[in-house]
Amino acid sequence: NLAVTNFASTSALTVSNNLNVSGSAPSDAKFGVVGGSSMFTQYIKGSGQYVSYIEGGGASSYSVQWIQSIGTNRDLLWVVGDYGKTSGNLMTISTGNATFSGTGLNIDLGTNGAGNFIGDFVNFRNSAGTGGSGGPTKFKVDYKGLVYAADKIGIGTTTPNWLLQISTSTPSKAFLAITDMGASANLKHWTLSSQGGNFYIATSSDAYATSSVPAMMIGSNGNVGIGTTSPYAKLSLVESASGLRDVFVISTSTSGSVFRVDSYGQTFGDGAYSSPAADYAEYFYTNSANLKSGEVVCVDIIENNAVKRCERGADNNVMGIVSTKPSVIGNYIKAAQANPSHYAIIGMLGQVDAFVSAENGPINIGDSLTSASS
Repeated sequence: NLAVTNFASTSALTVSNNLNVSGSAPSDAKFGVVGGSSMFTQYIKGSGQYVSYIEGGGASSYSVQWIQSIGTNRDLLWVVGDYGKTSGNLMTISTGNATFSGTGLNIDLGTNGAGNFIGDFVNFRNSAGTGGSGGPTKFKVDYKGLVYAADKIGIGTTTPNWLLQISTSTPSKAFLAITDMGASANLKHWTLSSQGGNFYIATSSDAYATSSVPAMMIGSNGNVGIGTTSPYAKLSLVESASGLRDVFVISTSTSGSVFRVDSYGQTFGDGAYSSPAADYAEYFYTNSANLKSGEVVCVDIIENNAVKRCERGADNNVMGIVSTKPSVIGNYIKAAQANPSHYAIIGMLGQVDAFVSAENGPINIGDSLTSASS
């Protein structure tokens, strides 16, 4: 047994040679403690500013403190903070580097020089390198806050398939936010999200409540919606605000509109409308089956607002010609789409292709349009 007490200001214990306590320590160790099967080989407890202070003064190529784990499945260093404490750091590195090296990765923490950070805060390197410098960097955060990754980065997934992949099983949290903290209230955040096979671009309030109708979305069917969550065409623009306002505008400047469509469906253009067709036409109801383009039709005097195939020659009730490809349709109605067999597009004005008959002799310029006998 050895008891050491200190009743004066002199050192309680001075060792000029080696002092080994239990077992065998390396021959070049100044002080060696070799433990047995107990949990702690060395236990240090204190209440001063520094519980343990180690200062190195040897050659610069050696470590101040060397910790080596012997055996398998052992932690090389286990640092545990005081339970229940809410402040203070688990480990502080004030100058120099903290490098953790193993068979897998090297980890460097906090590189600086003369008190000024000039390198990486965190650097994960493949330890296959030579000369003690480790291999190529896999992931690092430098002193400017820039992040570098040699391969893929996964957020919410351990198996990213792209350079950056954000994954979640909760659709309401599948967001990537872009924030301008200098913007006014509730104008700071734009979000990108993938939900149910649809892609959304939306805004968020300062309370992180996303807009119910996104600014733009792309549906799983490829349809694009602006101002709607259910686009019914390849591009759907929906203006839900009341009152008259422009919905779609093409302009050469902020005030130089050349074409626009307003919320009432009115269309305005500065230039002429050009089309390969040359007639103005309108929809009419008909009970005549299989009317063909180019066929002359007459007014149906029995049905309201209807036409029919002319039944005699030189009929005074000629209405027009079934249009082949009208340039303008003046009265598009949904009933024509729902029941196309009972509606015909009749050319009323312009140049319209028509069937002709020579039953009355040659046709001359200026002849009136009338029905043939058959």
